Amino acid sequence: MIKRGKKGQVTLFIIIAIVIIAVVAVGVIFWPRISGVFMSQQQTDSFLASQSEPLRDSVYDCVESVSEEIFETIGLQAGYYTWYHLYAIDQAGTKVVVMFKDDNSVRVNKLPSLNMIAQEYEDALETDGYDKIDTCLNDFSSFKRKMTVEPQERKITAEIRDDNILINIDWPIKISKATIRGDASQVVEQKDVLLLIPLGKIWQVANDIVNSEVQQKPFADLVFQQYVTSNYNTLLKYITIDGPIHGPEYDVITFLLTTQPYREGEKEFKFYFACDRR
Repeated sequence: MIKRGKKGQVTLFIIIAIVIIAVVAVGVIFWPRISGVFMSQQQTDSFLASQSEPLRDSVYDCVESVSEEIFETIGLQAGYYTWYHLYAIDQAGTKVVVMFKDDNSVRVNKLPSLNMIAQEYEDALETDGYDKIDTCLNDFSSFKRKMTVEPQERKITAEIRDDNILINIDWPIKISKATIRGDASQVVEQKDVLLLIPLGKIWQVANDIVNSEVQQKPFADLVFQQYVTSNYNTLLKYITIDGPIHGPEYDVITFLLTTQPYREGEKEFKFYFACDRR
């Protein structure tokens, strides 16, 4: 009988220990959310304010990363994110053809305008960019451990300028925390993202080249030298031109434009396209 009593006591102690561990685990998990219940209004407002900037930084970093990836693809595809309404050649990789003869045997310039490129960026966000941003943010899980996070409707757009691209993030995010006096909340507005990509300038060079080809003035030799001489200290100051590079079919050529980084944090940017002179 004594042995049975001791065995029962041991079992009881084990059960109590398991319960204590479970309670502690639950407390550790949910403490960040419930710790503010007894905060004053001033303490709660101060806490939410302290979380606003880290939240903005997280959104900024994810939008910046995804936007850089999108524009890298756009640059390699002659300004398009989706180019299947055109055609391409395989010359050390896919090169999208933006100058060719139409059905009337007239040479046309199909290089997208800067407004069209900005729209390509927005279309890319709708295709998979927003999903990538959400994946990067991991559903704000690190913030949701401490407070309620409610993202509102969002719209991200791009303004392409000569020396940079301004990404406007219209995405209010409501954060709140429950207290015994009721919920305290704030709305976090996002910072614009500045990409150090001189897309406006590199596009101007590409457009000049394509227009020259459209006018049946091959961008080589004399035209090339004259263009470089007249634009060396302006458009071409930090841009190099490789081309025309002839493919297997001699009259189908490619041009490779590359920027030379000169600002802190700037990366090399490539803008590739092809012209079909046939």
